[in-house]
Amino acid sequence: MKRAIGYLYLKRRWIILLLLIVLGVFYFLKNFYLPLKFFASVSFFVLFYLIDYLFGINFQKRHYVYIIFISVFGIFLSQLYFISPNYDKALHLIQPIMASSIFFFMVAKLKLEFKWKLMFTFFIVLAFVGLFEI
Repeated sequence: MKRAIGYLYLKRRWIILLLLIVLGVFYFLKNFYLPLKFFASVSFFVLFYLIDYLFGINFQKRHYVYIIFISVFGIFLSQLYFISPNYDKALHLIQPIMASSIFFFMVAKLKLEFKWKLMFTFFIVLAFVGLFEI
């Protein structure tokens, strides 16, 4: 029991540390759209944490790192899309891989054959990618 509680405190400390790093990046990269980008990025992270906490999914630290990466590079640094077309291509390669890891972590708990878990994960990620492209 003490070990589980210690793990939760350690997990929360990592989350707070990563959130402070993200806030520091927001502070040093100020611009006109900062309040909107800040609100969107933090809301995305808080929503992910709430889903983890309320539904008891118990995401790993790497999933939180993925969400922070997606939040910072996909939302906060979105003006880089207009500076370099390669930035957009890199994000379209990396972010679906990270999202696949997160979704497969959730789908892996279902009682399905492995091939159906992969298909389910693929179509969920494809739906999210299509939604964000629109």
